[in-house]
Amino acid sequence: MKQLIFILIAISLLLSFTNIQAQVYDNSFSPDLKYWPVQEYILEIKNAMMAEGATHTQYYGKHKMRLDISMEEMTNTVIYHFNENDLKQIILLPDEEMYMESKLSYYEFFDTTDASSSLFYNNLPGEEMAMYGATKGGEEKFLNRDMEWWLFVDTSEGEEVKIEMLLDRELRQIMKMIVDGEMIFEVVNLTIGSIPDETFNPPADFEVMTY
Repeated sequence: MKQLIFILIAISLLLSFTNIQAQVYDNSFSPDLKYWPVQEYILEIKNAMMAEGATHTQYYGKHKMRLDISMEEMTNTVIYHFNENDLKQIILLPDEEMYMESKLSYYEFFDTTDASSSLFYNNLPGEEMAMYGATKGGEEKFLNRDMEWWLFVDTSEGEEVKIEMLLDRELRQIMKMIVDGEMIFEVVNLTIGSIPDETFNPPADFEVMTY
């Protein structure tokens, strides 16, 4: 039970680190897999929301995503397989050599976060569905790639909050976020290349947990 509680907290952390303000999606804005990046890649992230010494890694395959987080001796892995109409969620329980598998609608997925919405919608700053009045602040080389700085002021909570984001448009990822001068998260390592299929599936010797 302790590990299950940790898993639920970890999922929230993993999926919310780029979420500024929840967006509302309905059937008129059905996800479109054509926006998914062509390249497969791995992000290692320094996240201010996590305890010191914790690790946070994200894997992006073709319409698949794996999120790993480790805190002290506890490790959590959540995997998603995205399809046109729904998605499969796999939660690994390594201590029990088991996994939980469930099917989610996109409404359920986006109900709690829009952190991955740029993989399915043209809603990054400067794109057609972008919700925020962001202005481009310049360009920069980061991790040997061309990236864009975007700046905007968020007033959704009644106060002005200055947000700076470093965007890798090709990978459709925010690589740094700074809020009122404080670094919230930063990608510290980027690996681009094919990721083995087994990365996005439970180990063959794990048993599925029924609940």
